[in-house]
Parts: sequence; structure tokens; C-alpha cells
Amino acid sequence: MKYSLLLILPALFACKGESKADLGDIPDDSGTVVEDCDTTLEAFSGMPPTSSPNDWFYRQAHILTFSDSNPNLTLTLTDSAGNVEEVDHVWDDARLNATVLPLDGEWTPGETHTLTVGFCGNTPSIEFSTSDYGMPLDSDSSDLVGKTYFINLSTADYTEPPGVGSMLGLFLDMPLLLGVASVEADIINFEAGLGEQHPTTGEWSTIGEHWIFDGADFSGSPYFSAATPLLDIPYGSVTIPVHDFAITGTFAADMSAIGFATFTGLGDTSTMGPLLNLGSDPFALCEFLGDQGIPCADCPEPNSDSDDDGVADETLQTCIRLTGEITSADQLLGVNIIE
Repeated sequence: MKYSLLLILPALFACKGESKADLGDIPDDSGTVVEDCDTTLEAFSGMPPTSSPNDWFYRQAHILTFSDSNPNLTLTLTDSAGNVEEVDHVWDDARLNATVLPLDGEWTPGETHTLTVGFCGNTPSIEFSTSDYGMPLDSDSSDLVGKTYFINLSTADYTEPPGVGSMLGLFLDMPLLLGVASVEADIINFEAGLGEQHPTTGEWSTIGEHWIFDGADFSGSPYFSAATPLLDIPYGSVTIPVHDFAITGTFAADMSAIGFATFTGLGDTSTMGPLLNLGSDPFALCEFLGDQGIPCADCPEPNSDSDDDGVADETLQTCIRLTGEITSADQLLGVNIIE
């Protein structure tokens, strides 16, 4: 389930029975006076404010969208038992959208929350539920060692580059098998490789080199954040380097899956021209993307080819940011890729 787009919906909460003259000037929390009380709450994370979102990820912010900028806003958050939780908000530049999260950055997982929104004399309440992702592991974290998770890069929901991320994702057609090598207090170490399924037996194994994700942060268990300098991903006759590849996710309490796995990296497009019938020029795809208003950037590592004087070529400006999310990456039962 994705909440990245805010749909402008019909006004559902309007100031009722009160005029601007009745309410007078309303100062907002920055000291600016807001004189118009006709502001309405248009959407709650892209949905009607009267809806009740279920299975919300515990680290995902909610967004309140208003019809007019800068209403004087107060927020109160309570759990199912009526306990008050501290919550804060940040306005966007236009002060139409308020991003809302608890002060510690996490909603309580597996809980029903009620957010009361005070503005312009109105106090609508919005109820939503969080999924179980984020709840403590059922057993010791050492039980993660040897487990392998299926990261399908080709079917991820790509947010970068905007509009064409899914197209580029098609060239990442082999799944990443992410194995847990070890867990040491607040550190978790992963090893990953490209997965291949046997056509007859259906068994999974890895092909090619393995990549090491050492020293990943596990202090927010069951949430982790891991990175590796470079993935070289083959596609047909070409290799697509992905620099500074980073992945985050949250283990399910029973360790059966990784929820809301997000990944990002700088993909080098210099070998991808032929894949899109754009020719072999290393800048071909970036020129195409540039026409769509999407600029390429310098790749992190210099070109390894050297000129006659032995000096390496300058870094090619052919990298594009790839960012995607996978709602659930399931464990591959009986598969252990750790060498």
C-alpha cells in the first residue's frame, strides 16, 4: 500500500455556523495572523479524513492537507486505551501540508490511534491502525542468522527517478537474496547475491559474486539500515553498476519477512543505451532522461580506463538515483546463502 501521492479531495470539514467576523483573527504557531477561517481539511495521507487507514507502517509519517495555508494547528494523539502520546508536525514551504509523526519518530505498532486535529474552531478526529511491523522479535535476534529474504528489485515501487524508475527497474530483473550472516548486539551483518531458481526443483541459489553489508545498524531492532559500496548487476550482455546501495527494513516479529524494505543507490546508465535502442554512447540514456527533465549526476567512482599518459579519465556524469520500496520481502524457507 502506497501513500506517496496526496489526492485533493472534496472538503469534508468546514467551519460551521461561524464567519470570519465571528472568530476574529487567528494567530498561527509562527506568529503570523490567519484571518480566514474557511479552511478545510482536504486529505489525510491522500485519503478522505473520514476514512480509517489500516496497517500503517510504524515509521511512516502522516500528512494533513488543508485547503488554505497556515491554519493555526493543534494536534492530540491518543491510543486505544485513551493514553495521550506526544506528536509533532512540520509544515511544507507552502504551509498547506503538515507532516505528522510522534516525537520519537515512531507510531506504536499494532495499535489503533486517534489523531484529533484542531484548526479554525474545528476538532475532527481521525482513527487509524498501525501494522504489527515494529513489534519486538518473538525470540532472540541470533535466530535471524542463516535466514534469507527475497528482495524483488524488478517489481518494487520506484519513486526515483520520477516517472521512469519502474522502467529502469525492469533491467534489475534478478532478485536480491539477502542473508543474515551474524548479529552482534546493535550490529547486524548481511551477505547478498543475485538469486536464481532451478527450473525443475524450484530450489533457490545465488549466482556470481556476493556482496557484503557489514556493520549495519540494528540499534532500532527490529528495524535495520545497511549499505554496501557497489553492486554490479548483469543484464543480458551488459553490467549495470549500482553505487552506494543502501537498504532499510523491519523484520516481522516472527522473522518470516522484512516489511517496508526501502532501497536506494546510484545506477550507472553508461552501459544501458543499447538496452533501450538508444545506441552505445555512454551518455545516450542521460540525454534521454534530460529531455524528461531528469538530470544525471557524477558517479561516485572514476572511470577505470586510463589515457595514454596514465591518468584516469574523469568521472562520467551518467549516474541516476534509483529509489524503491517493497511492502513485504518474504523469507525463503530452507535457503541459506551464507558462504
